[in-house]
Amino acid sequence: MVNLWLFGTLAASAMLCWHCTLMLFWHHERVRSRLFMGAMVLFWAVIYSVLTFGVGMGQGGKIAGGILQPVPMLFGASAGIFILGYVIELFRSGWLTARRIVVGLLPFIGVVSIYLGGILLLDEPVEQLDDLSAFRASFAHFNVWFRLPLLVVSFGYILAIFVLFYRWLPSFRRRSEEDFSSPEQMDIRWGNVLVWGMALLTSSYYFLLFAGEESYYLLHHLIAIPYFTYITHKALFQQSPFPAHYFRNTLNLQAAEEEEIEEEQELLSQTDINEPAFTAKIEDYKTTFEQWMQTEKPYLRPQFNRTDLSLQMGLNRTYFSRLFREGYGQTFSQVVRRYRVEEAKRLMREDPRLTAKELATHCGFASPIVFHRAFVEITGVPPMQFKEKESFLQNS
Repeated sequence: MVNLWLFGTLAASAMLCWHCTLMLFWHHERVRSRLFMGAMVLFWAVIYSVLTFGVGMGQGGKIAGGILQPVPMLFGASAGIFILGYVIELFRSGWLTARRIVVGLLPFIGVVSIYLGGILLLDEPVEQLDDLSAFRASFAHFNVWFRLPLLVVSFGYILAIFVLFYRWLPSFRRRSEEDFSSPEQMDIRWGNVLVWGMALLTSSYYFLLFAGEESYYLLHHLIAIPYFTYITHKALFQQSPFPAHYFRNTLNLQAAEEEEIEEEQELLSQTDINEPAFTAKIEDYKTTFEQWMQTEKPYLRPQFNRTDLSLQMGLNRTYFSRLFREGYGQTFSQVVRRYRVEEAKRLMREDPRLTAKELATHCGFASPIVFHRAFVEITGVPPMQFKEKESFLQNS
């Protein structure tokens, strides 16, 4: 019975991974973080397909039996490497080059090469260890004790995911708030699901390695199915506030921003925009911005962001931030939400029959919940209460 459950779980995992692979590569839009995620899911699609075939051929005991098996350990390290690559590319766009990827893989490649070379030179078979007693009894054998470095390497890559994610999270959040207009684009709580889901998956992985029972194997893959589904969905829609190749020369955000400012200043030196001119004309820029917002209403697009406005007004990041900080005393996203709420108020006065969902759609909000939250934040009252008040005033 367990084998039937194992076969079904592996088959479902394989089909899910193939579907996720197709979605990520079909909609990659040249976003490198999605390509990294697509490569990882493709890798697991192949692995799950092979495992499904093995269980279907009656090899379930060999696949899910024994502890500290080298092949599952290599699979675990590979998964950690792929997710680490996704996190690096999402938070530090453009830093991963072919050379840096090879350097990052050296610990994995080195340990695996030593393990395989040692087995060949010593002419040792890869022993099947049924339990920890067998591990202790055979620990003197190279093919057994050297599995511990394999385990350490895989754990190192997984640990790096946690360290880098929480180290880079504050700057990613700040940059998102500066560049994006929609709260859902700035919401990075999904990242906690990514890393803590990874922690849960890793825990089941180590239970599998040290217990070697089919039930743990089944549990591990039951966790993997919703995890892969969730991170694929987020990888498809999550945008990085950093342009492609922004960190091509450094991982340090301050250094990358200084490079960006130097490049933009060089471009702006060819125009009439400079520090004194900008300060003197900040009110003119505000007027231009407000006229554009009133006539074109770009804020009605949910994906409206800093790049759209920078292209329209020809301002670099420094001047763009100053325009809102000094001109409005607010961030870009706060100003855009105010325009959207004002549009919603206008629509409610014109047609009180509009639902929250319709208002959210018409005004550039991603969902009724986001619309309700922004409306209360700016007006102090829920949309329904505002609508009732306006209806009363119109009828009185």
